[in-house]
Amino acid sequence: MKRIHFLAILCSLFIHSAIFAQTKTVDFSGNWTLSTDKSSFGSLPAVVAVQQVNITQTSDKLTIVSINGENKNTYINTLDTQPANMITGAGAKITSTIQPNGEKSLKRMLKVSVPNEYDKLQYTRDEQWELSADNKTLTMAVTVTPDGGGDPYSFIAVYSKQ
Repeated sequence: MKRIHFLAILCSLFIHSAIFAQTKTVDFSGNWTLSTDKSSFGSLPAVVAVQQVNITQTSDKLTIVSINGENKNTYINTLDTQPANMITGAGAKITSTIQPNGEKSLKRMLKVSVPNEYDKLQYTRDEQWELSADNKTLTMAVTVTPDGGGDPYSFIAVYSKQ
């Protein structure tokens, strides 16, 4: 009986390892700068996109530092879809998750709550990341959906590796 139990555990570990190996993503590490001429913002101003993104990736963690002028936010996520929580200097509460989505892409979801003097702004930001074949261009297809009504908006931000 113990032997069967041991074999069942061993098989489940092999299956888990095989599934994890299939979902392993490419390394997104690098310093990325927004290429406004390659991006598509529609009627939105280019400031809706982060100007610079510095990414460090290990086998189990993704650290993202987003920089817009003097504003800098750091997000640390594991690559196992577990949510990470943070509070920005402005008091925004953010929960983010990362999910590998093929060899050259991943999905990132942010749930944001921003307090202000009148109300609390809440929205969901879905990002689909795609790395080019030469690993020098990072394209983010972004959709922002306000909670409690309001029209979602989308844009495509293209970043060049520095």
